[in-house]
Amino acid sequence: MQLFGRAQDKLSHVLVHEPFETHPGFFYIPPTPRELELTDRQGQVRRLSTAHATIHLADIPFIRLRGVLSDWMRHSGSSYSAMVQRAQEDLDLIEETHALRINVCQKTVAVANRWVKLRERELFVYALMAYLRQQGRGDAGYITLDEITIDDLDAVFRRITAARGNEHGLDDADIVARFGFLDKLAARVASTDTRVREDIKKTFEQVTSKIKKQCDEGGLPDHYQLTTRGGRGALRYGLEVASERIVWEDAAP
Repeated sequence: MQLFGRAQDKLSHVLVHEPFETHPGFFYIPPTPRELELTDRQGQVRRLSTAHATIHLADIPFIRLRGVLSDWMRHSGSSYSAMVQRAQEDLDLIEETHALRINVCQKTVAVANRWVKLRERELFVYALMAYLRQQGRGDAGYITLDEITIDDLDAVFRRITAARGNEHGLDDADIVARFGFLDKLAARVASTDTRVREDIKKTFEQVTSKIKKQCDEGGLPDHYQLTTRGGRGALRYGLEVASERIVWEDAAP
C-alpha cells in the first residue's frame, strides 16, 4: 500500500468485539439475527445472538510513496525489494545533509551519487533559479518572470564564464553570441513589449519541461527540480532546496 497506494486509496481494518472476534462462524452481521454457540475455556457452552455483535471500520493512515518513485515504478519490471530500495534512496536524497551541487564546467546538477547533464540553455536557466534562490529573491524562493532583470542574467553569466576560465559579462557580444540563446533571452528580458514577454514565458515552460525530463531520467527527486507555483498569469518559478544547500563547484562530478 505504501509503494502503490494512490492519493484516493484508503487502508481500513474491520474491528469486531469479543467474543465474536474469534468465533469461526462469524464473518459479518447477518440481516436476520442468528444464534452461535461458543465454548469457553472451562468447556461450558453458551449461545450468542449476532444481534448483539458490533463492528467498527477503522481507517489506517499510511505514507504514500508512489509519488517518490514516479514513472520509474510504473514502467519498471524490477522486483518488489528493488522498488523498496529505490524508494529509500529517493527519500535519503531529500535529507537535509545532501547538497545540491551545480557544476557549470561539466554542465551537471548532482545530489549525492546521482547527477544529470544538461544542455547549455537548460543549465543557464537552472543556474539562474539557483542564483535567485541564494539571493533571497521572490516569495519563499519563487519568482515571477517579470521580476528577472538583466543584472540577474549578467551575474549568472559571469559566474559561469569565470568558472570556465575567464569572466565575461553580457556586454561582451562575441562571447554571448557563442551561447546562441543568451542574446535573445537578454533582449526579451529587457523589452517592455507584452508580446515579447509572452515569448519569455513560452521559453521557460519549454526549458523547465526539458530539465524535468532529464532529472526524471537521472533519478533526481522533484525536490531538486525546477517547480512552479500559482496559476496562469501569476506563475512563479523556483527551487525547493534551501539556499545554504546549493553548492557551486568546478570539479567533475
